[in-house]
Amino acid sequence: MQFCIPEPHSDCPAAVSHITSLGLPYAKVNKNIDNILFIDIIAFINFLLSSVRSILEVHKMISYEPFWHYIREHGISTYRLINDGINPDVVQRLRSGKNISVKTLNQLCKVMDCTVPDILVYIPDDNEDI
Repeated sequence: MQFCIPEPHSDCPAAVSHITSLGLPYAKVNKNIDNILFIDIIAFINFLLSSVRSILEVHKMISYEPFWHYIREHGISTYRLINDGINPDVVQRLRSGKNISVKTLNQLCKVMDCTVPDILVYIPDDNEDI
């Protein structure tokens, strides 16, 4: 299965260069249609998945699992946190395992009446370069 991306100009090495710089396989085909760049969709999806995996691996070192355990254990809803002044984006960042600021961490501790270990835990990565 393939999809195509039309090149903006007949001599467009920039498009080919960009595709190859991303590591995507392509085949330039000039059958009845000029200047079409075909990309293998399976290879493209695998490329996207590997990119997402590498982004998520960056965030594996910090886990917000203690946060979710704490709010379940103490009967605190995310709705209550939002009503108490926590930005809904913060809740989404915690849900997605994304970074939060120290200011946000402080605000969470104040609103939830807890300490930092109740919100996050550091998980060492054996492959981590310091």
